[in-house]
Amino acid sequence: MIRSLSFLLFSLLSLLPLQAQQNGDQLLEQVRAQLPKMPLRMTGIIRSRDRDGEQEMGLITELHFGAPLPYCEYQILDGFGDLLIRVRVNWVSGKTFFEQWGPEGERLAAPKPDDEILDTGLTWRDLSLAYLWWPGAKWVDEDKVKTRNSYVLELPVPEGGTLKLWVDQKAFFVVKAEFYSPDGKRLRKMEVDSIKEIRKDFWILKDLLLRDYPNKRRIGIRFTQVDELNADGSVKEVPASE
Repeated sequence: MIRSLSFLLFSLLSLLPLQAQQNGDQLLEQVRAQLPKMPLRMTGIIRSRDRDGEQEMGLITELHFGAPLPYCEYQILDGFGDLLIRVRVNWVSGKTFFEQWGPEGERLAAPKPDDEILDTGLTWRDLSLAYLWWPGAKWVDEDKVKTRNSYVLELPVPEGGTLKLWVDQKAFFVVKAEFYSPDGKRLRKMEVDSIKEIRKDFWILKDLLLRDYPNKRRIGIRFTQVDELNADGSVKEVPASE
């Protein structure tokens, strides 16, 4: 009987997709491999709503995952389009480092991952994707997020608590993330609401929805424009046929 059960368990496991039988760290490595290698500039809007009302700020994100040392830059703008702060996130040997400047280019103290971004309800952890480099991920389940079949990963948060990630089984990008406190309370949820094809078979985030449960706040990010950049930072002209 024990042999029969063992054989049945082995048979069921062998039917799982190969990626699902890999460990969580390998799956995250595949997610990182799908990050765009060409430099991109994504221009959008942050909208946050809580019991005290709503507010809106501009967001300019530059992705440089193909650089020798990957990095991203974020500019937060006020309602008139004026720069408030600029933050750069660097990844060195899998570790995340932050730098921050003010509107006049003055260097400011580096933010911490959990620091709120100018009363928007967002944190730098939400934007930086630093969790893609965290070790200790475990594949725990499979699930469906809207129409997307997903692997569910669980990994420890460096400062304490747990993160659950839902990874699209075909495209290998994160479609949902939830942060939990050490005692198991859900703190935050991020979910991709829509994506946009910017060239044939290449899709990028368009709408991201976030929930801050302790503060009863809802945050939305909508990217309205995506540009590919040249090496000097200028916008690359794409032929109409593309």
